[in-house]
Amino acid sequence: MNNLVIAEDEKNIREGLSRFINWADIGFKVVMKFEDGEDVIDYINAMSVDVVLCDIRMNKKSGLEVAKYIYENSINVKVVLMSGYQEFEYAKKALEYNVISYIVKPIEMDEIKDKFIKIKKDLDSLKIINEKMQQEKKRAMEAQQDFSVLIDLQSHFIESFLHFDKQ
Repeated sequence: MNNLVIAEDEKNIREGLSRFINWADIGFKVVMKFEDGEDVIDYINAMSVDVVLCDIRMNKKSGLEVAKYIYENSINVKVVLMSGYQEFEYAKKALEYNVISYIVKPIEMDEIKDKFIKIKKDLDSLKIINEKMQQEKKRAMEAQQDFSVLIDLQSHFIESFLHFDKQ
């Protein structure tokens, strides 16, 4: 199950997003809902989060500021922005910060569901790749240890041979 945080300053939208989509069916758990991006940043610094679904405009910190923070600090969290604005500048900034999707309000639940099904597939693929990389890293470390043992044995053999030769 992937952890999802929803950030939206309008309570009805925030609650609607968490209630009217069966997140568990598509592999997500809403772990927290926030009214502002500032709270999102505090939360992702302390807890495990896979995706943030965030309004682009909020009171203290905007969704773009959340995306920028995640990008600049190399935090492994995907960001989906929602906006009532179709302004090109917002979309351009979103791309700069590796936002994976930009949803224009009014929001259609089917659109969000479809996007999150794709996000789930992408996250699953990344997990498989990371697991394979960890396995390869473990194998490489074991091979390095085996090599070190061989070097130690070789050194010991040479020392024994030299010591035997002197007698």
